[in-house]
Amino acid sequence: MEIVSRVLGELGVEAVAAEPVAGSVGNETFRVRVAGGADVFVKTGPREMLRAEWWACRRARAAGLPAPEITARQFDGESAYLLLVLIPGAPSESREVWREAGRAMRIVHDIPVTGYGRLVVRGDDARGTFASWAEARDDILAAVPSLVDAAVLPSALASAAVAACAGLRFDGPGVLLHRDLKPLHIFGQGTRLTGLLDWGDAGAGDPLFDLARLSMAPAPLVREFFAGYGLTRTPELDETLRRYRILFNLEVLAYEYRAGGDWFEAYRRNLRSDLAIGT
Repeated sequence: MEIVSRVLGELGVEAVAAEPVAGSVGNETFRVRVAGGADVFVKTGPREMLRAEWWACRRARAAGLPAPEITARQFDGESAYLLLVLIPGAPSESREVWREAGRAMRIVHDIPVTGYGRLVVRGDDARGTFASWAEARDDILAAVPSLVDAAVLPSALASAAVAACAGLRFDGPGVLLHRDLKPLHIFGQGTRLTGLLDWGDAGAGDPLFDLARLSMAPAPLVREFFAGYGLTRTPELDETLRRYRILFNLEVLAYEYRAGGDWFEAYRRNLRSDLAIGT
């Protein structure tokens, strides 16, 4: 909790109570009750991820979407952080919420962003890290040999995964991507969508990368989301989503390993499922 005290001290705010909430191996988020005010969230983590989240939230909100409102930020100095307004509601399983989330993400995917891959933010400008989607794809695949060497990923599974992803192509202009769409990040209150959360992995590229990540959610919710998005499932689309799910799981497995985490089996299980490879 030391980081919370330091951040709020810099802002001249007194915390009454603070508790950690779900984060990841790369960041920490705390819900904080402040004296004389509403609860807020303090998020800390790698500076580039915080910059990406700030830029993406601001851009999504400008398009009328329910991304978190960030009221204070610092990317330099001892404490890199974001201060976020509390979003009402909770992770939702409402059909109406998920359909509305699909409509919202369709708007997100109309927001142009130069470049491909994770966002790099400088000042008020953001662009993808790479000049082409193929470069962004190959950067993810380049980490696979280190996972095999570290016994994080079996060689046969790695080879099959790389082969499945090698044919992925996207020649369109980059658009804003959330890059970690999952049930935990879709908030609702009753039947109303109240928030699309956690934009720290935001990037630019093929919208199908987002939809592939989303397709790992429970099937009834995925159907509602796709209906709201206006997407018709076809065998060709499902095959592309399968390959993008493989690419996504390779990327997060490599990130978990680099960050010193050990939550590997869930990602290996996802890979085995999409590659139809047993244990």
